Amino acid sequence: MASQFITAKKGTPEFDQLITGHFSETQRALPVQNLRVGSSDEEVTFEIIKIQDIKQKFAYVGFLGPKKILFVLFPVFYFSMRDWNQPFLLSPELECLILGLILSLLAVQIKVDIQDFISGYDRIRSNKGQKVLSRGWKTVFQLERDFKIFALFSILFSIVPLVYQPVRVFSLLVTLLLFYVGYKWGVSRRNRLNRDLALALIAGPCLSFWILPQVYSLAFGLAWGFLIFFALQLEHFQNYLAQTQAGEKNLITLKSFDQAPQILWAVWALMLIVYAFVRFLTSHIAWWGGSMMILIIMSFIWRKSLIGLKSPAGSEIDKVVLSGNQLYYTFIALWVAELIFQALVAPFIFAWFS
Repeated sequence: MASQFITAKKGTPEFDQLITGHFSETQRALPVQNLRVGSSDEEVTFEIIKIQDIKQKFAYVGFLGPKKILFVLFPVFYFSMRDWNQPFLLSPELECLILGLILSLLAVQIKVDIQDFISGYDRIRSNKGQKVLSRGWKTVFQLERDFKIFALFSILFSIVPLVYQPVRVFSLLVTLLLFYVGYKWGVSRRNRLNRDLALALIAGPCLSFWILPQVYSLAFGLAWGFLIFFALQLEHFQNYLAQTQAGEKNLITLKSFDQAPQILWAVWALMLIVYAFVRFLTSHIAWWGGSMMILIIMSFIWRKSLIGLKSPAGSEIDKVVLSGNQLYYTFIALWVAELIFQALVAPFIFAWFS
């Protein structure tokens, strides 16, 4: 059977039905050509295929990569290992907290992907993402329904931590406010910088205070929020061409690509300074000095290839981004090694020599 194609203009009822998946219960409209993305006269050609012809996958795997899971679970690990000998979370509290965080992350990521798909950015970027919507695994209206379900259950699971420590309500209220502001400003102004700042504050200081409502949690949250902000800018850097084509604004695309590497390096350097200050106050001087030396050396090796990059096209930018991701994971690995040493190894050493 020959393929069926339909071309529709943005703003028409036909376009809205095709892009959201409301046009049929037995067929899916997959965007195969996108013209003038981001403009008022955007035009998209859809291939109409039967649902049974789509190689279905568990769609939610596409929303939760290892980097994004670390956004919410590493702070839980950090505070658990930091207070290993004096646990601050009871078992039901910890379990509900983790489930609530994973569901809230899934809800936020679904909402972000819907926005990216509707705006056109997700439809034109070339990196190897799961692209749940573009491949027809789910439709927009199905994901809108899933978003509401995951958001509801994340709120229900959040009730248990609130019962244990009601002061967490401050973190919850600020989080809801930041999500509203970041999403509304990010959509209406097509400005990802607003959204990035909101997400970094939510997953940084707000999340840290939610896990452990103490003042020193905010210091860790500040450093962690900066690292998340860097990870988001690294993704924008990799997708520079697609985002500029889609009319998306963010910190990286504010200037020409000639200046984009310097902006990304400035974000990483600022994050490293904040991390160094926070860790200096809470870490052993020997470990702090050793980990900072490793990070600084790796950072300047990465900087050489980053600053030398001349074009957002080709395989070189993928190599630079891969090195940036390795730097990100090395950063976390050193943090994990220190926490494990302090919680599990150091007590045995002190007991042996005492």
